[in-house]
Amino acid sequence: MVKAYQDYYNHRDLPFNAYRKNDVLANIMRDSHGNYYTKQCPTRVGYELVRDYLGVYFEVFMKNVSCPIFFVPSEDEIKELSVTKALNVFESLLKTLEVTILKGSHYAETMFDIPQEISDTIKRFYKSITL
Repeated sequence: MVKAYQDYYNHRDLPFNAYRKNDVLANIMRDSHGNYYTKQCPTRVGYELVRDYLGVYFEVFMKNVSCPIFFVPSEDEIKELSVTKALNVFESLLKTLEVTILKGSHYAETMFDIPQEISDTIKRFYKSITL
């Protein structure tokens, strides 16, 4: 299974390093019949679960967040209309929002593609917070 993921990333010129390999191994489950399933849940379902079981409405909750919020969408993600729309919604709801797009980043795997750059970016954001 790891080989299939490695081929997938290599075919798209994305790095497949030890971080990504460990993520694949940790996040792939196999049922008793040998079929593979990934641990994924549509965002919409997560919102519905939080709303229905905890009584927390996303929009109301976000308007009450007062701490600085930092998003690091990838270069690939920011090209998608759904991501741009989501960032616009966040911007309208949050008091403080910073968005940084890292050159060479690919979807949610940015932390595996360019771990030093993402780490340095988060540290810079953290140091910029004034209390």
